Amino acid sequence: MATDKPSKLHRAWRRYTWVVSVVAGACFVISTLFTAGQSREFRELSPPLQRRQAREAARPHPCVPALMRCPAAPRRAVSSAYGFSVVFEGLRVLAFCVGGSLVFKTAKYRTPLAIGFMIGLTFMFTTEMLVTAVQAGANMAAFPKVSAPAPAEGATLAFSIILFMTYVR
Repeated sequence: MATDKPSKLHRAWRRYTWVVSVVAGACFVISTLFTAGQSREFRELSPPLQRRQAREAARPHPCVPALMRCPAAPRRAVSSAYGFSVVFEGLRVLAFCVGGSLVFKTAKYRTPLAIGFMIGLTFMFTTEMLVTAVQAGANMAAFPKVSAPAPAEGATLAFSIILFMTYVR
């Protein structure tokens, strides 16, 4: 006899996987904001321009609020395009978590179209998190720091991998 209702274990697994996904998504958003706070334009410059760039690097970026800067983190160059990319990805993850919670938790929004849309978004975010992890790893390799990588970038890399594995589930 086949039943249409999923088992109690299956429902608990879905619920806890979604909670892990939302928590990891929130941590990813926070780490992307800190990563953008470290962004600097990277160029090979002549020595006088390098000194000028070093003076400008000491000043905070005007577009990043003071709460998002990480003064304890070692200064390192992060491309501005990468900073924009991860912040935009973080905002999309935040919207996905809110929309998914509405669809999965509220019966009013649980239509076949909404569930299909969430399945498509999950597939898209699976590939996006893989691309973001590759970008973060490549950015860490392109702007090496002799002592250690910046903690915000490492966190962005780690949470994008965690989200990738959660979305693949």
